[in-house]
Amino acid sequence: MIYDHVRSFLGAADFYRRFIANFSEIAAPLTDLTKDNYKFEWTPKQHTAFTTLKDALITAPVLRLPDFNLTFIVATDASIIAVGGVLMQNDGEGERPIAYESKKSNDAESRYPVHEQELFAIIVCLRAWRCYLEGMKFIIRTDHKSLEHIPTQKHLSSHMIRWIEYLQQFN
Repeated sequence: MIYDHVRSFLGAADFYRRFIANFSEIAAPLTDLTKDNYKFEWTPKQHTAFTTLKDALITAPVLRLPDFNLTFIVATDASIIAVGGVLMQNDGEGERPIAYESKKSNDAESRYPVHEQELFAIIVCLRAWRCYLEGMKFIIRTDHKSLEHIPTQKHLSSHMIRWIEYLQQFN
C-alpha cells in the first residue's frame, strides 16, 4: 500500500468509526503512516491493523436505537495509545451497544498518569454522547477505582479541574 491508499482507506473507515469499538486504537499504526515526519514502512503491525479494521468494518455489530426510558451505561477504557468507550442500555436480555467512541491520544495525552487517562476517556465519551445523556441518569463503568476519590483530592491539574467541572453538568 502506498501513502495515498492508506489515507483513502482511513478516510472511508473513519465514516464508520461509531460502529467499531476501539477504532482509534486499532487504526493507530495506520494513522502513524500518514504523519509528515513518519517513515512509510509497511510492517506486520500495519498489516494487522489494516486487516483488523477491514474485518471490523464487515462484521460490526448492529447498534440499537436508544430507549430514553432505560438507563444508559457508559463503559470506558484508556491506554497510552487511545481512549474510548461504548454507550449501552440493558434491554432485559443483555447490554446492547448504542454507539462507540474512540480518540487516539496525542503525545501529551499519552503521558497522562493512568487515572487521568481513565478520566479523559470518560470526558471524551460524555462529550460525544451529550445529546443522549444530558438530563438523564446514567451509569459510568470504568476499571480504575482511584477515580472514585478524585473529588476529595487537594492537588489536581488544571485539566482535571476542568474535567470535574464538566462532569458536574450531568446528573
